[in-house]
Amino acid sequence: MSSSEVLQSTPIVPDTDVSQTQRWIQGRLADGQCFNFVVELLPTTPAQSTTTDNMPVQDIRSKVIGIGFGRRVPEIGYLILPPFWGQGYASEALQAFLDAYWETLPEEYPGVADGDRMYVMAYTHWDNYASQNVLRKCGFEKWRDEVEESAKNGKVLMYVWRVRRPESAISKAT
Repeated sequence: MSSSEVLQSTPIVPDTDVSQTQRWIQGRLADGQCFNFVVELLPTTPAQSTTTDNMPVQDIRSKVIGIGFGRRVPEIGYLILPPFWGQGYASEALQAFLDAYWETLPEEYPGVADGDRMYVMAYTHWDNYASQNVLRKCGFEKWRDEVEESAKNGKVLMYVWRVRRPESAISKAT
């Protein structure tokens, strides 16, 4: 995820080498209060290439096209590589994450206040309309505005979004 275009709406500065990215991943894996996932494009059609005897080659490789994370639960985020924007992958990944979150996380997660177990939050830059649409598709509503300041972006107006825990997940937990 080193694409500066992907990170333009975040305070994150792109890594300059693979070892920085490896350290970041190791830190996330070691954090017991961090929930991460990858957005993986699975092979669904044969590759457009052929073998030397003109037989089609089945593409059996998958490709990581994004990441998602719950670093400060109940806050979540996601990053998708630009060639895969606008194709529904972020919406699909976020909805899958939410389904798993409501099923397993809130009742067992330490350090989350009771009121926070009822919501998941996300932040967007005021002008990141694509991400705002992803959140709306997954049931989020704009909750409030905040001004964030970072060394990378200075002061930026952010929208805070929330989605309420579904009643079906509440009844399962009780």
